[in-house]
Amino acid sequence: MLRAATLQTLSTLGLDREALLTQIAANQSYGDRSSHASFDERESTIPPAAFDDGIGAPADDPIHQQASLLRHGSADEIRQVLRDPPLEPRLVPFVIALLARRDVYHDAILALRGVVNEAVEPMVAALIDVEQPFAIRRRLPRVLQLCDSPEGAEGLARGLDDDKFEVRYRCAIALARIAARFPEHRTPPERIHERVKYELSRSRRT
Repeated sequence: MLRAATLQTLSTLGLDREALLTQIAANQSYGDRSSHASFDERESTIPPAAFDDGIGAPADDPIHQQASLLRHGSADEIRQVLRDPPLEPRLVPFVIALLARRDVYHDAILALRGVVNEAVEPMVAALIDVEQPFAIRRRLPRVLQLCDSPEGAEGLARGLDDDKFEVRYRCAIALARIAARFPEHRTPPERIHERVKYELSRSRRT
């Protein structure tokens, strides 16, 4: 009720409701729970506590500055970090969290695609975590479809059981693209038949 009242109040100020919902959802994101990532750009002017990013690295390691920018920086600062390939593996959780942001998720997808084979485990973990924001789970298949390892295909196959139709749909598309490149990673036919029957049993609208 409190959130509804808050949204109603903010809407009278001319703020976009969908953008507000995206920001609220992002507060429970993968990066937020694993690395305390922030999605409120207003915090970019507030210096975060020293090295509270959970990265075990020396104080003079530039990784801390990059993590801070991904968490608290402006959209332009975030893009600058993401466009400096290859992405540092320790930053992957922060970038996964950025998939919930409408202003930088395209850049996050490109950055994650560059390290998908090295960071498939945290990506799959976020995909199948039902507590993750919907935006993250429906965008991760676009990254995992480029994975060369069987772990990526296995993770996407698990995504076929997601409660959200769009997540299941995007996982199926990603699996088809993987199968076209790697027939040995193709999902067993019986598994496909099972999922088809399930979809047909859903409502006509779905």
